[in-house]
Formats: sequence, structure tokens, C-alpha cells
Amino acid sequence: MYIISQSLLLKFIYFFITTQLYFIQKSHGNQIKYCTPSSCGGIRNISYPFRLNTDPKRCGHPKYKLSCENNTTSLYLNDDANYLDHLG
Repeated sequence: MYIISQSLLLKFIYFFITTQLYFIQKSHGNQIKYCTPSSCGGIRNISYPFRLNTDPKRCGHPKYKLSCENNTTSLYLNDDANYLDHLG
């Protein structure tokens, strides 16, 4: 009886975790949909995975956070500024 209960408990835990992961992924995807594209200088339509540092954090990947200074778009890598004239 103990083995059956343990098996049932493991199935429940597996189901619970996979369900939670599904809804977390689903809700994160919906948040990205509601992010409006940004612009800086001559670069228009800055969108996921990129985002400006003034945009909500959910709108882009942390590695691709851009800065807009004096209408110049820059990406900092290892504390070095890389100035961009286009994306993509």
C-alpha cells in the first residue's frame, strides 16, 4: 500500500510542476505581446529580445538591454559601450 501511495504522490508532484511551468511560460509570453516597440535616434522598432533600459524588464532579455544617450543607441558588453546604427 505504501508503494502505491508513493507512486501516486510522485505523479501528483510531476503533474503539479508541469502545470505550473506551463502557466508561467504562457503568462510570460502574454506579457511580451503587450510591450510596445521603442526607438532611439535612427533606430526604430526596438523589440524583444532587445529593450531600452527605460522599458519594462519583461519586454526584453537581460543580455540585450540597450541604452539611449543623446539619441545614440548603445549596448554595453563587459562594461564597454558598443554604439549601434541598426538592429537585425
